[in-house]
Amino acid sequence: MPDKTILSVSLWLLLIFCSCNSKSPTSSLSETNVFYFDFETENNLNSENIYLSKVPSIHVSDDMVSFVDQYGDKFISLSSANLKYNYDFNQSGQGPSELFEPTQFSVNNNSVYIFNQSPPQLSKLGLNRSLERLRLRPNSIPLKHTSSRFLVLGDSYIFSNPSNRFSFTVVDQDSTFQSGLLVKPTSCRYSNLHSDEGFIYSVCTTRPSISVFDKNTYDHIKTFDFSEIYLFKENIRIENERGIKPNGNTMMMYVKDSYLDSDRLFLLVNDHSRNGVSDLVMVFDVKNGDVSFSKFGLLVTGYSYSSIAVDQNFLYTFNENRSSIQKYQFEIPN
Repeated sequence: MPDKTILSVSLWLLLIFCSCNSKSPTSSLSETNVFYFDFETENNLNSENIYLSKVPSIHVSDDMVSFVDQYGDKFISLSSANLKYNYDFNQSGQGPSELFEPTQFSVNNNSVYIFNQSPPQLSKLGLNRSLERLRLRPNSIPLKHTSSRFLVLGDSYIFSNPSNRFSFTVVDQDSTFQSGLLVKPTSCRYSNLHSDEGFIYSVCTTRPSISVFDKNTYDHIKTFDFSEIYLFKENIRIENERGIKPNGNTMMMYVKDSYLDSDRLFLLVNDHSRNGVSDLVMVFDVKNGDVSFSKFGLLVTGYSYSSIAVDQNFLYTFNENRSSIQKYQFEIPN
């Protein structure tokens, strides 16, 4: 892995680029709002004869790091301490309950809810590793949004659905519907959903915004726009130069993944001023439904990362170039 010296040089070059192109010093990356993620260990699972292809989301809890490999048709669990292999679920072609292209999953009440893309269905993986296919009404799930993080809250499944001018679609277990309507039309096309005790946070992946909703009533409370932060001003400038329309057939992905850990929201973001490199993580403070930007975290530069999960002062990610799950330690300075 690249050492800290290379990271420092990369950050130094990035700071020069930002200071030369930003009109506002407070909006650019600087030593005061950037911290490092320190690499600890990784596992590519080759020793288990598992070859990771595409990992769209990761979850960490109860001393386990779990994730789905979309093209490998697997749900995999590792130890969060050292990334040692625990188990994997699903051997293609063995039995009637296989996973086929799992795109996302959500953890609730010690059960894992996995969305399979082929054929489209939602399945529940129990502690005994039995898989139950959930029978939902046909067309009840907005299929083109199943690559976004979704929520399972009580007896409801909540899926992102902003391209329909709704923030999300709520499907109860009896397949009845509710929808959280945004206060005004939005240019957001896709979003990830997260929740704490009182609120749902909709992280738009195609625009620089986070919308907040009441967890019980689904009422829209506010939307936090962070388009004035330098990185996104650059992304929007490049988008305009290329003639890309937010609601057109072609779009720019601003956020590659997101993860809520207690009172901190982490966004893995694309930097289109560097050809879409995704080695920056934005950290937001979240409290009582309020969202405020805190810091930029810098991963090992030169690699492409697809997904993240955070537990206290440890970050887990999938490095697409190395096809491995990696663990980083970090401390956010005051």
